[in-house]
Amino acid sequence: MVELVEAMRRELLPLLHPGDQAAINSNLECEGDLDWAFDCMLQSALVSGVRLPTRLLVEAEQILESEDIDPELEERSRGWLAQHKALQAA
Repeated sequence: MVELVEAMRRELLPLLHPGDQAAINSNLECEGDLDWAFDCMLQSALVSGVRLPTRLLVEAEQILESEDIDPELEERSRGWLAQHKALQAA
């Protein structure tokens, strides 16, 4: 999860709304909540109209299948990921 969140932070974060960038960076630096940051970046990318590269979509799906994530955030993240996949397929 650490590697994926860092990749998303490098590749997606600069494309997101400045307020979202600040919230995500602050959380990662102060609390280090990777589950929350992962979920928030997926959601913020959708709201901002940012399409995830295929590689990040595949890695995100693998993370959701293989790692223990906060159950509430896991369900939300799966929903965001499904929407990203639908956009990519369109």
